[in-house]
Amino acid sequence: MLRSERSNCRSSRKFQVRIKDHVFLITGAASGLGAAVARLLVDEGGLAVLADVNRDAGQALAGELGDHARFAATDVT
Repeated sequence: MLRSERSNCRSSRKFQVRIKDHVFLITGAASGLGAAVARLLVDEGGLAVLADVNRDAGQALAGELGDHARFAATDVT
């Protein structure tokens, strides 16, 4: 397959993530990349379950995100 054919093939396959009104479980959600993902999902209309071992930061983020987020103290190690 030629390079131009491959790129055309990829561009014709569109995939859409549906966020609004869906629930997302985010581990490591209290800080860093997890917190950024949680904020993005809630901003786009999603509902977030924030899972992290850091209770204080997780509860603070859930408070910041309001009714669209809940915190669950979790250790996934």
